[in-house]
Amino acid sequence: MQRKNKTNESLKLAVKFEKEGRDFFLKAAKTTHHPLGRQMFVSLANDELHHLQRVKQIFDTLQQQGDWPTAQSDKIQPLSKMQTIFEQAKEHLTEIVKPKLNDIEALQLALEYEKRGYKFYQRLAKEARLPAEKKFYQELAAQDDNHYQIIQTTQKYLEKPWDWYADQEYQIYEG
Repeated sequence: MQRKNKTNESLKLAVKFEKEGRDFFLKAAKTTHHPLGRQMFVSLANDELHHLQRVKQIFDTLQQQGDWPTAQSDKIQPLSKMQTIFEQAKEHLTEIVKPKLNDIEALQLALEYEKRGYKFYQRLAKEARLPAEKKFYQELAAQDDNHYQIIQTTQKYLEKPWDWYADQEYQIYEG
């Protein structure tokens, strides 16, 4: 019974964390001046909504059936949406809109948020007793790591667009 309570508390914390993340990203999207930054924050907010739905789904299943669901479905691949956005950004590199200071600050806060999420879900994965539970938390940690990479890429694009472009084109030179 104590394990079930611990799992319920972990999932409640995960719901809270995902709600806070979505709220943060939506607020950042509204206050960010740069179009790429705005698109990135909206995309991340949508990912957080999906995470929230998945956590709630697991919580509801636990409440109804008493067991952790073994089937994990519809993994998120947030990077794919952002890759499309970055492809569009490449086409408009000469029309760069300089980011405002609060855009950069929002990115820094987002990096810290995703780092916290990664550590949070890694800890829950370590504490998990069931393989499906462990896998679920590891998946959320990996997604937060993907978000961290997306935010770093966006930050580089906004602060040093020509360096970002050179990094993108380097892949072509090597291939």
